[in-house]
Amino acid sequence: MINGTLQLHIDSVCHLVLKSMITKLTRVFNKRDFQVPSHLFLVIPFIMWATTGCQKTTQKSEGATTELLLNLSSQQYAKVGKHFAQELEKHDPGTPEYETSKLAYAISLRHTPPVGNSEVTQVLSLLSELCEGELNTPTRLTAALIMARIYEAEDYYGDPIEYDKARTVYKRIQTEAPESKEAHEAAIRLAGICFKQYKTPFSVETGIKTLESWLKEHPDNVFASAMWEILGNAYKKYLRQPEQALPCFIKAFEIGLTNPGQKGEVYWKIATIAEKSNPSLAREFYQRILDEVPRSSGRGYEAERALERIN
Repeated sequence: MINGTLQLHIDSVCHLVLKSMITKLTRVFNKRDFQVPSHLFLVIPFIMWATTGCQKTTQKSEGATTELLLNLSSQQYAKVGKHFAQELEKHDPGTPEYETSKLAYAISLRHTPPVGNSEVTQVLSLLSELCEGELNTPTRLTAALIMARIYEAEDYYGDPIEYDKARTVYKRIQTEAPESKEAHEAAIRLAGICFKQYKTPFSVETGIKTLESWLKEHPDNVFASAMWEILGNAYKKYLRQPEQALPCFIKAFEIGLTNPGQKGEVYWKIATIAEKSNPSLAREFYQRILDEVPRSSGRGYEAERALERIN
């Protein structure tokens, strides 16, 4: 369960899948130096769309969505693609069912090997068609997210990375649907592009400002805890400013850590940073490691030794 003031209201299987995907999102940023594998984030937007969008379509479309989710979990994308190619022929262009099927078809094509220039071009064409109008439905917002991710990902050898195009799409999402989950996710993606280019002057600072600005305007968004944790990692790892990282990690803890499996690491970061400036806070989080996650990456033994040292 997610503890703290921010509670995700999980009332369906789709919401449970969303919770799992957000957990993976945080783990990726923590463990992979912000280098996000494209396949993970190409699935997350669809899950997010399904969470809010499946209730707004017909029963037939809901059944198709369920089948897609099941097949995504088993990675049977070719089968899914064939199914939704047939669904496209059954519905009139512009209808929710038609756009749902087109999105699902594009996702399945994107994940059906081999993926080369022609396949990516076809997927981008399908997604672009969905984004021609206003981004006012979960389906279109998801299409925009996936399109932006493709621009910033290398899908095959020689595939050009187009960060400027990705930024344009992410910012469009934020402009047209600023209160949506997709817009919150776009803020993470925009910051992520900056973190990927951490050797470029001011890039990390720009990424930090992107998230801090978004959090100031949307403090209770669904990704708030993950954003604060990402900020803490950016301050600590890239800028070597642990004193700036500490309040970020504490804020993530207060909201409720998105990934309970990372408790030990977050507690350890808080305790070690706070040890010199705030021994009482350090003791609290060393003790939390012993009480809550004593077997977390061997931190239990280290926490016990640290407590002996500072008591």
